[in-house]
Amino acid sequence: STDLAAVIAEMDADANEVSGGSGLRHGIGPNLCQVGMHVCLAFLIGVSLRLVLLPEALMADASKPSNVDFLTFFGISKALFGLVGGNLADLIGRKRTCLLGWTLGIAQVPVLWLGYEYNSTALLNVGNILLGSMQGVTWGVNIICLMDILGPQGRGMASALSNAVGYAGSALAAPLAAHIVAVTHHVTICLVALAVSTSLGLLISALAQDTQRWAPTAKVEDGPEAGCPRPKFAVASETQALCSLAGYTLNCSTALVWGAALIWIKGPGGFSIEGAGALESWFTANKVAAMLMSGCVSYYCGRPQTVAAASLCVVALGLSLLCMQAHAPPAGWPLLLTSTAMIGLGTGGAYPALAAAVTQGVPDASRASVYGAYRMWRDFGYAGGGFASRMNSSSFERTSLLVCVGAVVVAVVFCSRLVLVPLLRRRGDEASDGRTEMASPRTPAAEGSSHLGSNEDDEDSDEPSDASSDLPCGQGRGP
Repeated sequence: STDLAAVIAEMDADANEVSGGSGLRHGIGPNLCQVGMHVCLAFLIGVSLRLVLLPEALMADASKPSNVDFLTFFGISKALFGLVGGNLADLIGRKRTCLLGWTLGIAQVPVLWLGYEYNSTALLNVGNILLGSMQGVTWGVNIICLMDILGPQGRGMASALSNAVGYAGSALAAPLAAHIVAVTHHVTICLVALAVSTSLGLLISALAQDTQRWAPTAKVEDGPEAGCPRPKFAVASETQALCSLAGYTLNCSTALVWGAALIWIKGPGGFSIEGAGALESWFTANKVAAMLMSGCVSYYCGRPQTVAAASLCVVALGLSLLCMQAHAPPAGWPLLLTSTAMIGLGTGGAYPALAAAVTQGVPDASRASVYGAYRMWRDFGYAGGGFASRMNSSSFERTSLLVCVGAVVVAVVFCSRLVLVPLLRRRGDEASDGRTEMASPRTPAAEGSSHLGSNEDDEDSDEPSDASSDLPCGQGRGP
């Protein structure tokens, strides 16, 4: 907590500068009220997530292949509406988009109640689609709002703060929701709490300011001559593609813990419903702690890609331990707690780092759209994890092994592209320069003009250099 306070104080000192002539200052200190509102919104988003998904997982029938369909519907809708929310945030403003998301959250409550009351799978799936839509719009825009307020250097901290507070709400709601389901065998109380949390979210969103005031170049001006941000529907660079692939893998592993693992734990694993809820809370608590640490590390060292690569390796190791647990259930709690803790730490460490990496050098006018496209591909991982669990519904061991192999492959690709390829390219350039100098000696004047031309070529290159690719947020190449 002392290190986090020091990071926040230093960030306020560095980012406490006037924003583009708008008269507003970046940082937490000068905007404490607005930051507090968005932190409260993140907390409510996390609570609403757990009040829906955890009861569904705990009440699912482990003998049916459709027991994890809720993750597939949730994941697809969250991914698509994450993209829609990012583009709408650039087109109509952050506040209006956030109000739309919370309205979708309120609409899911009666649909879910009717689904449970009449035992209708179709209505429950519609409720999961509305939950994913609400989560995709509100959480993505919440992070963008904090990025606007904290400024370019605080983008990694903005993602860490929003995700950490949101998943802290999930961790607090998980044991309560599990206890309610175990005692009442119904979800009425959870739905009442969901209605209260979404209504509060809509009220706070109405009171908050539109954070485009802190990023004036992102504001869309009226009139036919005004430039309109171009919606982003696909990744625009190799870095964004790698970050999207890594995010997809992270959410696949999260879906494994949220769905198949919980169903296996309360079935063949032999644990109680309260034990499953406690395990989910343990996983989320480790995720929150890693998010805060990752935000601090990314801010201090300014190398989000390195943090993300290390976190992916931790996730792969945690998944391998979970495979061992699935293969030998008598291993009990120690191995299960260790594996879920490692998956939580790795996932939490990568979330803020990937968000910072994907928005490096992106202009204000298209930052929300670019981040929305990244979230879309990342959140498809929920659907991918749910689909893998459904295809291997009779064997949790096969499901966990499949996701583990995928995580190892992605970690190897991410790390090799981050370290080996730039290193080999740099050595090749050095060797090429050495052979050129030996073959054609130059005068000092010619050398000076040659170096100048080389620098110009480097600046026009589409591929960022190693130094700029790992700079802190907003300090890399680009506008």
